[in-house]
Parts: sequence; C-alpha cells; structure tokens
Amino acid sequence: KTRTINFYAVNDAFYVVDVPGYGYAKVSKSMRESFGKMIEAYLTSRETLRHAYLLVDARHEPLEDDLLMANYLKHFDVPFTIIATKADKLSHNARQRQRARLKKGFKIDDAHLIFFSAVTKMNRDAIIDQIKSMMV
Repeated sequence: KTRTINFYAVNDAFYVVDVPGYGYAKVSKSMRESFGKMIEAYLTSRETLRHAYLLVDARHEPLEDDLLMANYLKHFDVPFTIIATKADKLSHNARQRQRARLKKGFKIDDAHLIFFSAVTKMNRDAIIDQIKSMMV
C-alpha cells in the first residue's frame, strides 16, 4: 500500500527505495496517474540509481502495466530484474512453465528473472548476492 517514495538506508551503505505499486492497487485512476508521474520523475532523475527490481506475482501473466514498466526501464537503460513473488504457491513444474511465460512476455533472459518466496525464503540469498555485487 505504498503511496509515496520511501527510502530505507541499509547499513549506511546504500538505499532501498520503495515506489508505489500500480498493479492490483485499489486506488482511483487519478491516484494511479500520480503514482506514474512520481515513479517517472524518480527513475529519470536519479544518477545514483544502480538497479531496479520489478515485483510481479509469479502466479499470473504479466499485467499490461508490468510490461510497460519493463519497457520503460529498458528505454531509459535502467538495469532491472523481475522478481516473481509468491513462488511457493506454484509447484516446481508450474514455476518452470511460468518462467517461460514471463521470459517471453518481458522479453528477458534467465539472468533477469528470479522466483522468490517470502514464506520459504526461496532465492533470498540470490537476491542479496546480486545486491552485494553492485556494491562497488
């Protein structure tokens, strides 16, 4: 239910920045438009932005807004990774089928897609390792 841009300092080393979501949020059209403007202003004005993580629900096809955001990030050369959340809710075989769908839908390769579960901590370490690798 993020409605503003929130900055979280991590060990005085870097910031994680949480921007408003747009997918399943139950907000008015005007509020969604204001979120879009806020996100665009942030993404196009941050010289220190190293990477973006686009969180999507692993159980569903990419939303039109998800695809637009991925294309937007590509257009502005913002490196990004898709994190497919709630992966624990899919069987191994279903995850493999969904991996193929997401890669095709977002036009990305395996390096840009991580299935994640907050419940089981699936791929938590992979995400942390990726963030650490950007700490230069």
